[in-house]
Amino acid sequence: MERVKHSAIPEGSEYRKKLTPEKVVNILGKHGTKVSAEEAEIILQFMRKIADVAVNQYLYDKKD
Repeated sequence: MERVKHSAIPEGSEYRKKLTPEKVVNILGKHGTKVSAEEAEIILQFMRKIADVAVNQYLYDKKD
């Protein structure tokens, strides 16, 4: 079976906007980790990729 290669959440979706780089900076800062807005954006992109992989893996496993 071929795996889906698209994002589970469309670009520009309101769900994609809920966790902003600024919120990531604040959340991590509260726990003692200082990051810039640019670093927070990279972290968010990575988290979204990992979430997409997890969802796709789940859906792929369900079909077997």
